[in-house]
Amino acid sequence: MLDIDGFKRVNDALGHEGGDCVLTQFAQQVRQLVGEQGMVARIGGEEFAVAAVVDSAQQGYLLAEKIRHGVESQPFGLARTRST
Repeated sequence: MLDIDGFKRVNDALGHEGGDCVLTQFAQQVRQLVGEQGMVARIGGEEFAVAAVVDSAQQGYLLAEKIRHGVESQPFGLARTRST
């Protein structure tokens, strides 16, 4: 299971539209990192589950670290929009 640290601050600062943008980008990044090895599903709020085929606990740990490092190293791009 994964979640986005500090996600409430994103919604508070950018509104739900900005939060949705972050959720979409996060899901895309995780899906890309998991690849054909598994699947990613949003289970609620900013929480996601990853189901992957691995041969050992060590491989599971390495996949989790790959995801963490991958997401951590990629900033989220947010276009500023004006509400009227």
